[in-house]
Amino acid sequence: MPAREWKLRSFITAIMVITTLITVLLVGIAVLLLRLPVIERENQREAQLHADEYAAHVRFMLGALESRLEVLARTHNRLPDAQFEALLEQMAQGTPGIQALYLVTRSGMVIAAGLSRSAEAQRRDILGSDLSATPLFRSALEVRERRWSDLHLSALSGHVTVGLAMPAGTGHVLIAEVPLGAVLDTVRMLAREQAPQLWVLDSRGEVLIETGDGPRRGRANLSGLPIFQAGAPDPARIEFAGRHYHAGVAHSDALEWRFVTLVPAGRENPRIRNTVLAVAMAFGIAILASFLLSPLWARQLAAPLDRIVRQARDTALGVDSRWPRGRIAELNTLTSDLETMAGVMREREQRFSAIFNSSPSPMVVTEHAPRHVCSDTNAAWCALFGWPRDAVIGASGDEVDMWSSTAERDALFARAAREPVREEIWLKRADGRSVLCRVSTRRFEAGGREMIVWSIEDVTSMRQMERELRTLNTELEARVAHRTEALATSNRSLQHALDELERTQHELVRSEKMAALGSLVAGVAHELNTPIGNALMAVSTLHGQAGEFRTSMQAGLRRTDLDALLASVDQASEISQRNLERAAELVTSFKQVAVDQASSQRRRFSLAEVVDEIALTLLPSIKRTPYVLDTDIPADIELDSYPGPLGQALANMINNALLHAFDERDHGRILIAARRDAEDMIGLSVSDDGKGIPAEDLDRIFDPFFTTRMGQGGTGLGLHIAYNAVQNVLGGTISVRSVMGIGTHFEIHLPPVAPVPAAAA
Repeated sequence: MPAREWKLRSFITAIMVITTLITVLLVGIAVLLLRLPVIERENQREAQLHADEYAAHVRFMLGALESRLEVLARTHNRLPDAQFEALLEQMAQGTPGIQALYLVTRSGMVIAAGLSRSAEAQRRDILGSDLSATPLFRSALEVRERRWSDLHLSALSGHVTVGLAMPAGTGHVLIAEVPLGAVLDTVRMLAREQAPQLWVLDSRGEVLIETGDGPRRGRANLSGLPIFQAGAPDPARIEFAGRHYHAGVAHSDALEWRFVTLVPAGRENPRIRNTVLAVAMAFGIAILASFLLSPLWARQLAAPLDRIVRQARDTALGVDSRWPRGRIAELNTLTSDLETMAGVMREREQRFSAIFNSSPSPMVVTEHAPRHVCSDTNAAWCALFGWPRDAVIGASGDEVDMWSSTAERDALFARAAREPVREEIWLKRADGRSVLCRVSTRRFEAGGREMIVWSIEDVTSMRQMERELRTLNTELEARVAHRTEALATSNRSLQHALDELERTQHELVRSEKMAALGSLVAGVAHELNTPIGNALMAVSTLHGQAGEFRTSMQAGLRRTDLDALLASVDQASEISQRNLERAAELVTSFKQVAVDQASSQRRRFSLAEVVDEIALTLLPSIKRTPYVLDTDIPADIELDSYPGPLGQALANMINNALLHAFDERDHGRILIAARRDAEDMIGLSVSDDGKGIPAEDLDRIFDPFFTTRMGQGGTGLGLHIAYNAVQNVLGGTISVRSVMGIGTHFEIHLPPVAPVPAAAA
C-alpha cells in the first residue's frame, strides 16, 4: 500500500505539533524525575526533624526534673530528717509537673513525702505505705542507679504516672511521680505548632498521643508496625491503613517512648500533587499553543517553497523567468541550486544533441511500439543508408523499405522489447544494395514514452576479411602442428636430462648432510672421551682407596682412616659428577642438534639456546684449529620456526669459514650475532676476519656446485643448502658482503614466525 502523501503545510504543522508535544512531555518527565525525589527527600527530612524535636523537648523536660531530683538526693545525708522533709514539700509544690515525692527505706516503707497542694490531705495515708512491691522501687534498689518508668502506678492517686527513682543516701530511695497527662500535655502543646501528624507510642506499642485525623483511628496498639521489629532499623516509609507515609522516628531512652511523625507520601502529598498538576497544566497549555500557532508558522515556511515549486514547473515546461528569492538562506541556496541545475540540464540537452548528431556511429531513435516510427537520426546514419533526414523522421522502417527479411525484423523487434540486443542483420540502403550491419539497442523513457536507440555498424567488409583470415589461419595451424611435434621431442629429451640433474643434486645434498652429521658425531665422541675418562679415573682411584680401607679395618679402624676415606669419596664424587654433567650436556646438545638437523620439525625455541647448541656441537672440530667461535645472541629473542634448517644453515656457514676464510693461518675469529630489526624482523649474522671473497665470486656464492676447491673435498653445496633453508623453509633472506683482506659478513633476516609451507596450507 503506497504511503499517504502530505501537503507541505500540513506536514510542517504536524511536525511542529508533535515536536512541541514531545519536547514538553520530555521536559515534564525530566522535571518530575528530578523534582519528585527531591520532594520525597525533603518530606523525609521534615518528618525526622519534627520527631527529633519532640524527643528532644521531652528529653529536656525529664532531664531538668532528673537534675533537680539528683541535687535533692545528694542532700539527704547532710540534712536532718525534718529539714529534708520540708525540702521535699517545697520541691513538690514548687516544681511544675511533680505530683509527689517519697523517701523510701530499704524495706520499702515511705518515711517522708512531699505532696502538691491538691494532695496535701492524703499525707497521713501515704506515710508508712509499703512500696516494696513496685517494679520501679525494686529496680532502683537493685542497681543503685536512677530509673524511669512510664507505667508507674501512683501510690497517691492509683493512676498511671511517670515515675523516677534514684538512690538517696545510704539504703534509701527517692521516688518522684509525674502525672502522665503533664508530660503528654507538653507534647500536645508542641504538636499544635507543627504540621506533621504525631504518634507517641510507649514501649508496648500503645498509642499515648495521636494528633490530627491520622491513620490510627480505631486502633490503639501499633506493636505490629516495622518500627517495633527487633534489630531492624527505623523505616523511612511505612504503609498504614492503605496509605503511605514518610516516617520520622525518634526515641526517648528514659521512658522508652517512640515519637513518630508522619508526612503523606506519593500522590497524597500536597507538594507532589501540586508539582504533577503544574506539569500537566504546562503540557495542556503547550498543546493548545501548538495547535493555534503551528498552522501560522507552517504557512510562513511553506509560502517560499510554493513559489519555488511553481517556478520549477514553469522551467520544465520551457517558460524561462526569474527564480524567486526570499529571506531564508537555505531556500535561497535551494533556488540557486535549482536554477543551476536547470541551466546544466539545458546545456546537457544541447551537448547530447550535438554529440548525437556529430557521432561517427550511425544512430536512430524510434518509438518502442507498435510501428517503431523514427523520431530522430544523425548524419552518420543518413550517410550509411543514403536517406535524407527529413524523409525518415516520422516514418517506419517498412515505409523506407530497410528490412531485407520480415522474419528477421519481427524476431529483432521481439528481442528488443525484452532486453538489450546486439546482433548482426542484413539491411537495405536507399539504392537497394544490402549491407551486413551489427545492431545494438537500448530502451529508455522520455516524456512518458518508451523509446529505443539503435546503434548500427556496417560490418560487411570486416566479415569478408575475417573469412580470408580463417583460411590463412587454417594453413598456418598445419605448419605450426608440424613444427610443434619436433619441439615436443626436443623438450622430452631436455626434461629427462633435467630430471637426472635434479636427482643427482638431491643425492649430493643428502651426502653433504650425512657428512656433516658424521663429522658432528666424530667431534662429539672425541669431546666425550675426556670427561668420561676423568670420571672413570676418579672412580678407579676411589675403588683402590676402598680396598685400602678394608685392610685398615682388619688391622683396626682409626678415625683418621675414616676421615681420609670420606675426603676421598667427596673428591671422587665431585670429579665424577662434574665430568659426567659435562658429558650429559654434550649428549643433550648433540641429541637436540641431531634431531633438528634430521627433521624439519617446527617448534618455538630460544635463538640463543639453539646457537649455543650448534656452537657446542662444533666445538670439537674448532678446538683442533687455532680459531675462535664467539656468539652474541640476546637471551630474549624467541622464534616460532624450524631449528633444524636454521642449525644446518649456521653450521654450513661456519664450516665454510673454517675451510676457506683463514687459509691455514695461526689465528682467526668467527662471530655469530643477532638483533631485532626495526621492521619486526630478526637479524642474524655470521662474520669472520679472514681473507675475504673475490668480488667476481660474490654473485655465484650461493649457486649449487660452486666451489673454489673442486677436487679437494668441497662439493659446492654447503652455502646453496643454507640459502635454500633460509629462503624456502625459514621464510627469510640471506645476503653476503666481503672485502678482500678484511673478512666476510653473511646477513640473515628472519621473521619471528616462519610462514606455513604451501603443502601444509
